[in-house]
Amino acid sequence: MSQITRSSGKRFLTVGEAAEICRVCRDTIRAEIERGHLAATRIGLRRIVIQREELERYIETRTPNPNGASNITSEIIDEAGQICQEKRVGGRGVR
Repeated sequence: MSQITRSSGKRFLTVGEAAEICRVCRDTIRAEIERGHLAATRIGLRRIVIQREELERYIETRTPNPNGASNITSEIIDEAGQICQEKRVGGRGVR
């Protein structure tokens, strides 16, 4: 049983919830949505939701991480770290 299935049973997840499940920052999930690697739906001007089944599919298609943190590729994790670091250091970016 996947971590997502064991979660609250919600059909849709927020970007933050998806990031927590994948153990990456929210910007990584947003970037994956922007690249077309993860399907999501915008509700209104600000809210983005991801179907639980879509997140499960996304996780299953990723190469296992050598750290065992999640199934997200190391490349994506590295990029996420850079994005998060830029936000902390530069204080720029859209929230």
